[in-house]
Amino acid sequence: MRETIYRELTMEFLVTFKCLYGTNQDFNFDEEDTVTFRLGGVMTSTSVTSFSVALSIYCEEFNGTQSYRYLKRK
Repeated sequence: MRETIYRELTMEFLVTFKCLYGTNQDFNFDEEDTVTFRLGGVMTSTSVTSFSVALSIYCEEFNGTQSYRYLKRK
């Protein structure tokens, strides 16, 4: 039973995941780079920076450094 729910949530996330770089006219986000996805039927949007912290890809301290700003430009 649990495996089915995890599979459904994973598929929903993967099918709806989008990363929007730069300004997008259809959305009014505070951040330039935005990640959008649906999970559990709820559409969610967040900045790439916040998404990377939530997934423990980068820590908040690193996000404020010159190195992180350089990564975002590539």
